[in-house]
Amino acid sequence: MDETVIILIVLMGCFCCMLLMGGLGWFITRPEEGDECKGKDKKGEYEIDEDGKCVLVSCEDGYLVSGKKCVDDLSGEACTPTTSVTGGVFKTDVAGACVLDSCSTGYKMDTDGTGCTRETCTKDGADVHGIYLKSTSNINMCELDSCEEGTIMVAGNCHTVYTVSNVFIKNTGGAGDGAIEVNSLKFLDGTENRSKVILTDNDIVSTDTTHSNVTATGDSWASIAAGGKIDISLGNNTKISKVSFKVNNTTDKIQLLFDKKSQGTTTNTDSTKKTYTYDDGKWTYST
Repeated sequence: MDETVIILIVLMGCFCCMLLMGGLGWFITRPEEGDECKGKDKKGEYEIDEDGKCVLVSCEDGYLVSGKKCVDDLSGEACTPTTSVTGGVFKTDVAGACVLDSCSTGYKMDTDGTGCTRETCTKDGADVHGIYLKSTSNINMCELDSCEEGTIMVAGNCHTVYTVSNVFIKNTGGAGDGAIEVNSLKFLDGTENRSKVILTDNDIVSTDTTHSNVTATGDSWASIAAGGKIDISLGNNTKISKVSFKVNNTTDKIQLLFDKKSQGTTTNTDSTKKTYTYDDGKWTYST
């Protein structure tokens, strides 16, 4: 074989060996994902990503990653927004802009993060018609805020409002039972200040009951025979929240009806309690 050919073969073999060894060395020493590397920003820390690139992953204290560089962290300072949000707590973001950061006690962040709404809660022994919200001053307190539709707030409690046209007071007694004398009949309307509903003699439309002395203040007197009733016409769809009256003699034979729908019959047998009150679906008796 020609000497020149032999030399060429030897040189090619050496070159291949060098390539093989270089490639093996690079493979063994190549950077892996997660390895630290050196980047341009001196405030930053860099690592090899899954594509083998050296990328910025974090910054020194007081700085934040913004794209490919570290910038001053201007976040966390209390600020005043141009448009306020009730219950909102505003702080600066990274760039120093004033943004909604959280909500104050008694409020919760809306799902879109742009507002705060009062937070509802439940309470043992709560008013069944009440709407309760967490206190804005004490995170552990649950307070009555308002009443559901069809009820009104009176002295911190919710009371049912009835829409009626006629109110009947009936003597449920039978043969041998005496008449019931009703005095000081009074209705309170369905507003929160519960004003007295003014009655006149023309409002008494009953034909089987004797009555007289209906004054402009709403007081009245009627003698209701056993089995009879007094019919008070309040006008179409009048809203009332309370009915009260006095009787000359205690009885458990008075039935109250709103537009002929019974609201129950009195059960009082205490002779000292002659004032009968129907309020929020319950009868109460007092002297």
